[in-house]
Amino acid sequence: MRASRRLARGLVGLLSVPLAGCTFWGWLIGHQADKNAAPKTVPPLEVVRLDKGRGVELTLRDGSQVSGRFDGLEPIPQSQYRDRWKESLQALAPATLVPGLGAAQLRTKGGKESEVTLVGLLPGALRIRTGRSATVGAVTLDSVATLGVPGGGSIDGATLARLAQEGRLPFLDGVALKAKDGTRQVVPLESVRSGSFKHGHGALIGALTGLAIDGLIVGLAIHSEEHMFDDVCKQPNSCTSCPTVYSPGGDGWRLEAEPLGGSLFAADEATDRALLARVAPRGGAYRVEVRNEMREVEHLDRVRLLVVDHAPGVEIVPAMSGALFAVGPGVAPSRAVDETGANLAPLLANADGHEWVEVPVGRDPDDPASRRATALIEFPRLPGAGTGVLDLTLRSTEWGMALLGNVFGLQGRELEAFWGRLEADAERRHALRRAWAREALPRIQVFARDGWRDAGTLSHVPTLVNGRRAVPIDLRDVDGTTLRVRIDTMPGLWLFDRVAVDYAARPAPEARVLGPASARTPDGADVRSLLADSDDRRLTLAARSGRVDLAFDAPALAPGSARSVLIEMEGYYRPLVAASGEPQRELFDRLVDEPGALTRYVLAGAEASTQRLERLASAGHAVAR
Repeated sequence: MRASRRLARGLVGLLSVPLAGCTFWGWLIGHQADKNAAPKTVPPLEVVRLDKGRGVELTLRDGSQVSGRFDGLEPIPQSQYRDRWKESLQALAPATLVPGLGAAQLRTKGGKESEVTLVGLLPGALRIRTGRSATVGAVTLDSVATLGVPGGGSIDGATLARLAQEGRLPFLDGVALKAKDGTRQVVPLESVRSGSFKHGHGALIGALTGLAIDGLIVGLAIHSEEHMFDDVCKQPNSCTSCPTVYSPGGDGWRLEAEPLGGSLFAADEATDRALLARVAPRGGAYRVEVRNEMREVEHLDRVRLLVVDHAPGVEIVPAMSGALFAVGPGVAPSRAVDETGANLAPLLANADGHEWVEVPVGRDPDDPASRRATALIEFPRLPGAGTGVLDLTLRSTEWGMALLGNVFGLQGRELEAFWGRLEADAERRHALRRAWAREALPRIQVFARDGWRDAGTLSHVPTLVNGRRAVPIDLRDVDGTTLRVRIDTMPGLWLFDRVAVDYAARPAPEARVLGPASARTPDGADVRSLLADSDDRRLTLAARSGRVDLAFDAPALAPGSARSVLIEMEGYYRPLVAASGEPQRELFDRLVDEPGALTRYVLAGAEASTQRLERLASAGHAVAR
């Protein structure tokens, strides 16, 4: 997972401020509980929160990897640090002027000016000596108005934090790793792009979000930006996603899919298809269980299985249109970089839990470039290929849950009336969907003869499990031997695990459609008639407890074929958002109708939440494990 270059004081402060980031990263990655003990990937400034002795693999900015047992932080030798600081200053000049180590003039945002000796950079702070004092202290970057050389140029704290996050200024400490043979290696912190480690059930939460706020968050101010992004599943507007689909295995029921993400209205309920990669016939039948595990009410209109027998070596992956494609292993990116030039190729090469995401803290809401997260991905072009299919493996962060809940929470005590109005107003429903697609959903673009053109927008992306989407692309107007693809989206909402292109992919063979042979709720009620047809007769699954068990007769497998099974689900869900207080209709309408307004609101809320946590930490509030 890669952190944004613009994390400024919010994310950079995670190391120096004990509290900042515990809830932020808790909702962003902490609650993504491990399902199969796969490696989890975290930003560099979370690596140092690991317990000593934990095995970790670091991915560096140049794409190389080093691994060992985390052995804490270790100071960089002073002479070596001075040389690296000088090299960084030379590389940044003349566009950006940064003071050298030594005498400097500091002005804080409180208006205080002082002559200081700059010693170096800590995560989230400057290490300094004030006046003639021999005592070394620190000043947080978010309090720095300017730092400069008397009579020369100056720089602000946010820019210093951004440069450090980009790896363009060195930290005083490095990450120490201990190998199996006892040797130690110190890796400069600024050269680390991400770290990954193995964990057991709940270990990620224990390791990365164990520093929880004890008694500080007792409720949600629904309309306050400062509380927009606190611990997701502890807030009344969160823990909402979509139905979860399980299949039985030797070790119990396994989460397989999460269809219908973002389908919120009965008037235009969605139809979604998802691959069930591990379902297998038992006793001549496929069994699946659909559960409502969220704070929402789910309404299912129709549930079917699609069975496709095909040549071995491919899988059937759905496109956003619902079309199915037979996709092989494909070609991994030859190059992939984010907007800072950091190497993303190792993160996107395989579906292995090493994911790319750009987080939203520290970005400038008024800067259009700062509001977007982008990845430029290049593939070798197969000679003569006129078509291809992008095969993307991704999921949404839990922040998306919080975002939806808080935006709808702006309706206040009129929320129920709001749902009713939009059910009857197709134009406003479409405006809401357009705003979400414009601001939040990942947009896929291809570089063609006349410049960048849109190839598709991804939606119905799951949160608790990875989903796969096929994006067919026409290559007839793509010149040269390189295919260039760009992912453009709102920072922090999406985790991309793998992106590949298959030039040999073709539309899938015709699927056999299986209606449920049985469908029963836990009390034994037969609800098959509610799920057999698309007729607006829906099965309602209660919040956090609804469940239906379905069985489908499994047809015989065609000789010499492999099989892919997909679930097709039609329906919608209604988040149970806390509705109180005065409605903020004007703000809500502006977020929907004004391009860029939703993203500005989101980024401002993320920054406000981080600042609030920093204030709590600086005030000395206790932190409990």
